[in-house]
Amino acid sequence: FSMKEGCLSLPGFSEVVPRSRNIEIGFYNTDGVYLTESIKDMEAVVIQHEMDHLDGILALDKIDVKSQKSYIRKMS
Repeated sequence: FSMKEGCLSLPGFSEVVPRSRNIEIGFYNTDGVYLTESIKDMEAVVIQHEMDHLDGILALDKIDVKSQKSYIRKMS
């Protein structure tokens, strides 16, 4: 599953980034209870994008080298 993504950390960035269409996430609710939830489509893409940020990964890191270089040249 791939769709164009933008990123506030990368002004002007808009590229197709490969992502999983369906994900399952685990989290604690406000009562401290651990829950899991299946997420799909656009919401799954957004969660994967933000989880990448928490791991120090940008959408730019997930595209091909030619597109990375093109974006870097454009922003220089």
